[in-house]
Amino acid sequence: MNLAQTLESWNLSEQATLTLSQEPDIVADLAQARQRHPFPAGYTPTVIDILFDDVVFIRLRSGQVIDTRKCPPTYQPPFVEWRFDGQCAFFQVGGEVIVNRLEGIAALDQLMERLSSLPAQEADHGAAV
Repeated sequence: MNLAQTLESWNLSEQATLTLSQEPDIVADLAQARQRHPFPAGYTPTVIDILFDDVVFIRLRSGQVIDTRKCPPTYQPPFVEWRFDGQCAFFQVGGEVIVNRLEGIAALDQLMERLSSLPAQEADHGAAV
């Protein structure tokens, strides 16, 4: 299946299709991720990378934030990806979810709580990734 056919088969919005049509390598990775099973219940990743526009902005290891990248508070990345131990766990274009392998993970709420409690200066001025 070519790029256009792949994107069409995902029934995405026009905006998501336009954004992803400019990223053929990412689409190839997403096609593989969409074929994988969700992470199992109780799975706890060792390393979590959160990427904006295919660049790591936050890295956690064993539940601790170890790296952050400066990001203007008004920055709206065209897409966001969460990688667990190097695998695509979640991918979103705008408000549209493309990959979601998180259904079985109970600790996700705890992780989100930890991220939301980061001091603003740590989130905006952390170490470069």
